[in-house]
Amino acid sequence: PRYIQSLLKASRTQERETKERRVDREVQKEREAEGEEFKDKEAFVTSSYRKKIEESQKMDEEEKHQDKIEGL
Repeated sequence: PRYIQSLLKASRTQERETKERRVDREVQKEREAEGEEFKDKEAFVTSSYRKKIEESQKMDEEEKHQDKIEGL
């Protein structure tokens, strides 16, 4: 009972992050499917989106690191 609240909070956070990554991957697949259609157009990336991408990459690296540690 003592740790249940923190476990539930961690679970909700992880679920939200998983959904967010899934949506990001779907968007990336759509962009790749468009291929050359918008190649000549300018691409705009906001600072907040860039920050989100960096955070996502850091989380992926941390996950891989944790997987390596757990594998040992």
